[in-house]
Amino acid sequence: LDESVLNDYNKLNQTEYVIVPSEYISFPSEVTIPAGSAMVGVPVTITSFDGEKGVDYAAPLRIIGADMEISSGSSSHIITFGKPLIQSAPGFLSNNAMSMDWDEEVSLPNLTLEWWARVTNTSGTGGFSINNQAIFSFVSNYELYVRFGDIVYADSNGRNLYNFLQIKTMGIDANYDSGDPNKTPLNWGEWIHFAHTYDAGTGDVILYMNGVEVNRNNGGAGNVFNITGLSMCSAGSYHRDVIELAQVRLWKTTRTAAQIAKYMKKEVKYNDPNLVFYLPMNEGSGSVL
Repeated sequence: LDESVLNDYNKLNQTEYVIVPSEYISFPSEVTIPAGSAMVGVPVTITSFDGEKGVDYAAPLRIIGADMEISSGSSSHIITFGKPLIQSAPGFLSNNAMSMDWDEEVSLPNLTLEWWARVTNTSGTGGFSINNQAIFSFVSNYELYVRFGDIVYADSNGRNLYNFLQIKTMGIDANYDSGDPNKTPLNWGEWIHFAHTYDAGTGDVILYMNGVEVNRNNGGAGNVFNITGLSMCSAGSYHRDVIELAQVRLWKTTRTAAQIAKYMKKEVKYNDPNLVFYLPMNEGSGSVL
């Protein structure tokens, strides 16, 4: 096991794998590649272990030649272990909004808000029946308000369409959404991963869906969000559908496209210093997230 192999891999791939504890892995200290062969099978045994929540582990192996130098491309190997994201998730209606009070103001010149969501109705046969407000409404000097729908798009018969995500932030010029639902509709009953980023250095806001950029705008460089609270699914009669949420994360950094795509289907480290808060929403019961 060679941790420097893993450090190089993490740097190259924008990952945060941690070396597997040595007591849970075993492999022979020496192997022989027979003359005339280019490879040999090496038995590696991994013992099941719990590990730290939100941490992905890997076994970085370096092969050292006994009689000859092995090229760096052939000598370094990574075995990665990933726990798939399978969890229960709360469904929010107009009668069970969430509110979060913060002990102190948090100032964020850069931020990333990401979450999984699924929209249905109470009978499970539809969704996006209204401009469901507000998935997120932050108490802040700058608006950060997220909802499904608005009276913006209509179909060919003039009927309002609400199956899109809208983000209102830093004034009307910075507002943007997931696109015209006539062309790129959100489908009810489908789990979708969203991420919204802001970078004070450029003023850019970017919206990602399922790890892919779908829209961007600019709210002006140099803005700092001073946030003291948050409510979710809190608009009463303007929240008719069932919105299930999971893996809600607010970061104090502008996450890259690669980071968003790599970590959307897994937990992240619970005590990552770049997190403002992290709501896995996997409790399964109760009224406290």
